[in-house]
Amino acid sequence: MFGRKKKKKLFQEMRKTAEFDSMRDMDDDEVDQFTVTDGDGSSEMGEYQGNKHDGFDEYQVAGEENCRESDDEKTYDFDVISVFSNVDQQMSEDRIDEDFEEIRHGRSAKNGKRKRMKRILVAAIFIAIIAGVAVYVMRLPYFKIREITISGNKQISKETVFKESGMKTGGSIFFINKSQIKAKMRENPYYKDIDIDRVFPSKVNITITERREKAVLPYGEKYVVLDDDGTVLRLSKTRPRVTEIRNVIIKNMDKGEIVEIKDKEVFRKSLDVIKEMEKSDLFFSSISIEKEDIECNVYGTLYVRGNYDRFMKNLKNGNLKSVLVDVYNKNIKRGTVNVTKEGVISFTPTFK
Repeated sequence: MFGRKKKKKLFQEMRKTAEFDSMRDMDDDEVDQFTVTDGDGSSEMGEYQGNKHDGFDEYQVAGEENCRESDDEKTYDFDVISVFSNVDQQMSEDRIDEDFEEIRHGRSAKNGKRKRMKRILVAAIFIAIIAGVAVYVMRLPYFKIREITISGNKQISKETVFKESGMKTGGSIFFINKSQIKAKMRENPYYKDIDIDRVFPSKVNITITERREKAVLPYGEKYVVLDDDGTVLRLSKTRPRVTEIRNVIIKNMDKGEIVEIKDKEVFRKSLDVIKEMEKSDLFFSSISIEKEDIECNVYGTLYVRGNYDRFMKNLKNGNLKSVLVDVYNKNIKRGTVNVTKEGVISFTPTFK
């Protein structure tokens, strides 16, 4: 019996040659003894003149009717159909083996898929049960909101905070949407920071940081009210008792946003003066900055004038405050406090 590899190679060779007559013209020294058998594989039929193809030394023929004799030699014709049939049979067996392997692997893949689907189904059922239990617990009366506290408010009333937050007692503490509440409250620009904390099982704390009115900008016959960062809080027909920033031109303004000013540097310096003024526990009714000079109205007709940098230095170190307190204690309401480039502070009274 041929080995599988030999059968395959024999099949390829016979496809190339198509017949074996060309092998009969070879020299005597190329004659090899080949064993050939009849159909039942029992009788030896002689020699065949031909060469040994690629190591194959055994061929099967159909029977003795394939034998041709001449005066000099006896030759045998190979039954090509028989050999093809034998090789094709083996190749069919190979295909069966390959098909079987494909079926086996296919069944294994299907079984694996079924197992995965089963695991997914079990996991989904487990998650659904856990979710159901969680929702049930969240809706228990034990977790209903019974108390809402508000802190940090000074300008805004608690009633306004309650209304603008939209929060009410009676709902589940788990179902509070913090982001949505904060977004709704920030429609009011007076809220600078908002913190919402759950205190289990039934309390909610709202802590706010307010924007405070610190400055105004003249805007036609009205005033734009700002915090100390320049954020627009509101538009007022009357001037609040805060510092007025003069000598600036408004380009654009939107409530809750920082106002856009044509000369940003002048505006920034003015806000810096207001911040340092509050730290020193002083109050200027108005501020006007032009290039390197500043003029501040303290009250009435009392002014501070001088170099901006020297002014800020003396404001921070307390020297300017000392002079203003002295003037105030002497009940002087008219005059000018001068701050020179050299940092010298002097007072010039104004007489009627």
